Amino acid sequence: MISRVNDRHRYLSIFFSQKKHSNTNKKMIFPKGRWPAGYSVFTMPERILLGKQPDRDFLLDKVRKLHRAANDGKNIWLDFSATQKVYTHGMLYFYAEISNMQNLYPKFRIRCNESRNTKVNHVLDQIGLFALCKHGFTPQREYEDVVHWRAVKGIKVIGKAFDSIVDPDLDLPDLPDDLDIFGACVEATKNAFIHAYIEERQLSAVANDQTAWWMFSQIKDGKITVAICDLGIGIPGTLPKTNENMFMKVRKAIKGTIDAHLIENAILTPSSRTRKGYRGNGLKKIAKIAMDDSRASLVIHSGRGYVEIMKGHWNKTNFTQKFPGTLVAWKLPLEKQK
Repeated sequence: MISRVNDRHRYLSIFFSQKKHSNTNKKMIFPKGRWPAGYSVFTMPERILLGKQPDRDFLLDKVRKLHRAANDGKNIWLDFSATQKVYTHGMLYFYAEISNMQNLYPKFRIRCNESRNTKVNHVLDQIGLFALCKHGFTPQREYEDVVHWRAVKGIKVIGKAFDSIVDPDLDLPDLPDDLDIFGACVEATKNAFIHAYIEERQLSAVANDQTAWWMFSQIKDGKITVAICDLGIGIPGTLPKTNENMFMKVRKAIKGTIDAHLIENAILTPSSRTRKGYRGNGLKKIAKIAMDDSRASLVIHSGRGYVEIMKGHWNKTNFTQKFPGTLVAWKLPLEKQK
């Protein structure tokens, strides 16, 4: 199935638990200050996430510095030795940025060393970051909350690469009628090049002809988790073009930063560049499930806005720094509520 998706649909489907690595780099944990010549060294944080304001700002600042170094023609060394934990949202965004930089700068070299935390190393290997850095690693064990993760990246609407998320041969229970995972994935990947009008980013361009979106997914314990990231202008930047009336209505009603409110309205009142009412309803269906089922959740990062639906409640936050893209993630039960 991997070659079928790769060759016929121009998607990269990565089933990391099946790959084998050389162990040429060993542990590659260098004493402080001893680094290979010619690299700018970036020390990665103890936790890689997009949660609270300080962690979010730290990660976004780090990515900006990485872009500056790449734009200046410098090679990069990522020091993960102090990293103790990675979270899905933060890791997916970081992975997308690193992948995009490699697409933009063919001669750009990025290398890394391992964490002192064995589980973190297995995560970095599983989701493909070690592969991006050409770092050899041999998994020593199977962590139950690591080995089920899959990574997929693509150019166009997800289509048959959906098999990489929900394997058609996997023995799953009968999915609820309103559980439109495919529709939500189609909508999120379509946003990467249809809804997200391509404009110049402050960080760097996006090589959409090589990769337009990045996705992590996991099926475990009767739930499916999907996180999709693109590096476009985001929902708040797109809405003035796709739904000017909604944008102006929110702009008049809310003082200050409105990004989170725009995201909420975009979910509840979906629109698309085609102006057709039946388009763009996948996330609205996911949001309804998250409202009705306490086991489900939906999270969106875009611009300065952050919106989550958890345990049937909406939560909205506006941050000071813009998230340079859109990240949509959901967790859904694969069985109906009893």
